[in-house]
Formats: sequence, structure tokens, C-alpha cells
Amino acid sequence: KGLEYVYSLRNTYNIAAANMSLGGDRYYTYCDDDMRAAAIANLKTAGIATAVASGNEAYCDSVGTPACISYAVTVTGSTKQDREYAFGNWQNDMVDLMAPGEAIFSADSTGNVDYSARSGTSMAAPHVAGAWAIMRQFDPTMSVDDILHLLKNTGVMISSTRCQLQPEPRINVGNAIMTLLTLAP
Repeated sequence: KGLEYVYSLRNTYNIAAANMSLGGDRYYTYCDDDMRAAAIANLKTAGIATAVASGNEAYCDSVGTPACISYAVTVTGSTKQDREYAFGNWQNDMVDLMAPGEAIFSADSTGNVDYSARSGTSMAAPHVAGAWAIMRQFDPTMSVDDILHLLKNTGVMISSTRCQLQPEPRINVGNAIMTLLTLAP
């Protein structure tokens, strides 16, 4: 319902991305039969990315749901030293991007003004949603696929020592914007 609500506001507000920091189950392949797939696909068609946390079970061959939906932008975590987040789920076909996810200063659930250092892919996915907003602000004509391609190609490649899988890009908004400035007429 939340995704459908965001979709209903697409013509009222200039929405670049939605964030989903939740998950469950274990998927080795895409799960486009998930009940949220149609809503995520609708958002993508409307130019709104859905950044989804991959999960924190330290899987090397799978992700949780809804990160397994092919229309989602699936995010795993990195450290501030550009290493993989130790518990982030990683599956080369489904994980799209990495973002800082370890020791992130964030709101705490103990009160309205409390903050603490948190770790997990739920800290990484909002970084990607925010990056999407910056990219769309810079160039409102870019599609979800355009921005994903740009962030992948300008990111810092991080290898997995734990999973021994192909490297994935950690977003670098500065590099992405510099690329757009270089390409701009």
C-alpha cells in the first residue's frame, strides 16, 4: 500500500526514489511473483526508483525479499574503508549497488531525539535513494535505468573477500555528476 501511495503522488510531487529497508526469506533468483513486484514496476515505469536493502544474513548466493524483485534497485552495504559490510547479502545477479552501511549515525528507536551508530543494508539503501534524488535533481530527464547505469559505471568497485564474487560498485555521486558535466553540451 505504501508503494501504491507513492505512485499516486507521482504527479503531485517530484519523487525520485522510494526506500525499502525490510526483508525476509531467501531467494537465489528473481522473485517477480512477489506481491510487491507490480507496485515496484509501476514506480520504475513512472521514473521512480525503489532502493531495497539486500538483507543482513551474510548470504553469498541470495538476497531477501523484496530485494529479489528484478525492478528493484538492490543494495548491499560497504564500510567507510570501501570493504564489504560483513553481514550484507550478496548475489551478483540481483545486487545492483553498494553504499555505506556500517557505523552510520542514524535515528534511534528509543526516543524522538536519540541517535546512534547503526549498521546494515538498511543503512545503505537510503544512501542510494538519496543519490537518486541528487541525480534526478541534476538531470530530471534521466530514467531509472539511466541513473543505475551511471552509478554503476562511476562507482568505486569493491570486491568480496567473504563471498569471492565479482566486484560491485559503491556509489560515488561526485564521480557520477562529473561524468554528466563532461557529457553535457
